[in-house]
Amino acid sequence: MLAIVPSSSSSQLKLLHPNILPCSIKHSGPMRISKRYWTPRQQVLSKHLSKSNDETTDGKFPTDPATSTTKVPTVYLRGRKLLAKRLPLPAGYTGHLLQKTNTILPVKPKMRVPRHRQDMEDDEEDEEEEEELPAEVKVVEEKGRFEEILVWGHESVPSEDGEDVFVRGLGEWVGWANRIHAFDMPT
Repeated sequence: MLAIVPSSSSSQLKLLHPNILPCSIKHSGPMRISKRYWTPRQQVLSKHLSKSNDETTDGKFPTDPATSTTKVPTVYLRGRKLLAKRLPLPAGYTGHLLQKTNTILPVKPKMRVPRHRQDMEDDEEDEEEEEELPAEVKVVEEKGRFEEILVWGHESVPSEDGEDVFVRGLGEWVGWANRIHAFDMPT
């Protein structure tokens, strides 16, 4: 089991901006990231664009780009253009960045109640039953929080209609979490 504890280093948690990239990175561990490599900018795009700046979903140019525009986070990573969709967390949800530690949460010892001789004899009969040991609880430390997730797509904004597996997966996860944590109300 895990227990979440606030960060010991600072009282104010940093506001983070998690990103889901459409690629595989075969590296784990710290890395010095330069603004040279990751500087998303807001780009004005037509709301009707799906695959590029030049086409709409039906293959025609937008009729009035001045009224049908939206700002989309855009970045170039290793020469590839990536466009993002912002997914705010639903009301009542908070996002936290956690770091595992090797610290084990101390367990409070159970108080022993004095027992009578008859109780002790009954216990000898039930020797097959063993006392359950408390589960080991490791501590995870809270390092930051977030209010939205950016899902990036190659040359297009990820869609909510089921095409993008990350957008669909996050939506399904939130719906599933709502169902398993809901209380059944008798009618």
